Amino acid sequence: MSVEVSPNGHKDAVDLLESGHNVSLEFWLTKLDCDKSAEKPFRQAIRDGDTRNLGKLVRSAIKSLAPTKSGDRDRVIERLLERAGERMSEFSDALNGLGDTPLEEVLDRLAKTSVSFEEWRDVAWLLILHGRSAKPKPVLESWRWLHEQGTALLEHSDQSDLTDGLINVEQLEIQLLFGLLFQSLKGGKKQSDDAVKGFRQALEDSTDTDGTPHAKMLSRLPGVLNSLIRVSLLEVAVGVKIWKESQRRRLGELVDRVANLGQGSQVAFTDEDETRLNENAWRTLLGDCVQAAGLEKHAVGADWLRRSGDGNKKKGTTWSTPDECHQSDWAEWGSFRSSWELSADVCNVRYHQEQSELQVAAAGRPLLQGAWTHALHVGGQQVDLTDDWSCVCWFDDEDAALMELQQTADDERKLIRQVILLRNENLLLLADSVRTGSSSPIHYERTLPLVGGGEYQEDSSTREAAILERNHRVRIVPLGSVQDRIHGTNDSLIRTADGLQSQCTGPGACLYSPIVFEWHSQRRKSAVEWAPLTVAEDGKPVTEDYARGFRLRIGRKQWLLYHSLVAPEIPRTVLGLHTASETVLAEILPNGEFNVLVEVEL
Repeated sequence: MSVEVSPNGHKDAVDLLESGHNVSLEFWLTKLDCDKSAEKPFRQAIRDGDTRNLGKLVRSAIKSLAPTKSGDRDRVIERLLERAGERMSEFSDALNGLGDTPLEEVLDRLAKTSVSFEEWRDVAWLLILHGRSAKPKPVLESWRWLHEQGTALLEHSDQSDLTDGLINVEQLEIQLLFGLLFQSLKGGKKQSDDAVKGFRQALEDSTDTDGTPHAKMLSRLPGVLNSLIRVSLLEVAVGVKIWKESQRRRLGELVDRVANLGQGSQVAFTDEDETRLNENAWRTLLGDCVQAAGLEKHAVGADWLRRSGDGNKKKGTTWSTPDECHQSDWAEWGSFRSSWELSADVCNVRYHQEQSELQVAAAGRPLLQGAWTHALHVGGQQVDLTDDWSCVCWFDDEDAALMELQQTADDERKLIRQVILLRNENLLLLADSVRTGSSSPIHYERTLPLVGGGEYQEDSSTREAAILERNHRVRIVPLGSVQDRIHGTNDSLIRTADGLQSQCTGPGACLYSPIVFEWHSQRRKSAVEWAPLTVAEDGKPVTEDYARGFRLRIGRKQWLLYHSLVAPEIPRTVLGLHTASETVLAEILPNGEFNVLVEVEL
């Protein structure tokens, strides 16, 4: 995936660039070398510095890149114009003689500062798409500016970054455009050929076999998708074949996998400098990917993405939708949701760095977004866990979805992190399980990245809290804490500027700290009770650093949560449930029986 610029195609180009437009256009042309395939009039105009004829020849070449035809190609070109050059209207006006500012002034002003990839790309697209109707002289001036600035950008690009695949799709887009615009110069065709190879390799390097993009790519996903749209539209407008059929299938799977990430007013895990999109705009962007890249046969939710602006299935349609839950060990992120409605419950988890990240929407409203930080001290000394998380358990069915992550310091000291969404109950469980293999006291802290505009309230007599926003209420139940405030607790939860901060202490080798978020509209005003349960093994109670059990009641609904910190020799009992598993989450039915929703074996 190289972006090398052949030096034969631009002798002394960088030196000339440093002197700016003080060098005459005629002299600059004499420093260029033509490709052997270049037509004789073009070579002659370059050799003679004949700007008048060369301007006409460059304009003709640009016309041939995107010829005017009826049907789909015209619509493609129109859509390219919508996506390219939104910030470059002044250049477009100057190129076509519509504005008061001469083109030379616009280009000089751009050249005085370090030109960004985005600025260069926009000028290139506008020249390709508008240059057909402009006069020869401004076309040639723009062509020169793009050659000088593009040469510098490509030569000074960070080659090592290209190993990150599609994260650097913008660089590949520039390399492709550079090659197309200067294919009559030496090295030009190699640029476009190398860019096509780069796109194909980047797609393979950046996605799992099922199309899931790697977690580090998600930060810049909207920009990457926009670039893929432009490049895929270029296939139709120019006729450059970029994607093979197998890669087009991978693109379709990629679109299906990332559909989960847009919810509420944000796209999960995007950098702050990326454009924030609402749900409709996100699905429109994905639908554009489907249409531009011809993914109708390859994206499961293609019809839904292209036609559904609001995500609601219209009467009489049979639209298929992407998987509601998925996880990739290689890509290091997972996602689950209750449905594809706008009011769905959504939980996305990314774990490719030391601190994992969460994005949670409760009934379509943002609840958690950002780093799920943690710190562990044993015997007063900080324990440095590894940077590597691994997903040790993943499960989903129509009732529940579970992700269990693990981070270790050595064979004995480890952190297990659980995320469980009850898909029909508007309930999310987030729990941390710490094992140290030591009798020294444990102090564990974590912060959950609370977001949204709701009012945070704490109950005066219990440790229950809530986030209130109009008729929407998210109940927060720290199951590891004693319910009544009059009693002391080793597991506290407080609201800070960073979010919800939990501090847990334990005298033994292990501790378990679960927190429940619940927002069912019909239980909004229901009473809540929770309490620890006695866990017994061979008829004898076990201590809290061996196993924990909890009962939670909200209105008429009751649940049992059990978690084993040390493997039992024989099955344990808790509230009449017999189990040898690591974790059990079950609904307690009115007749006293259990409906097991989640069970994780040791």
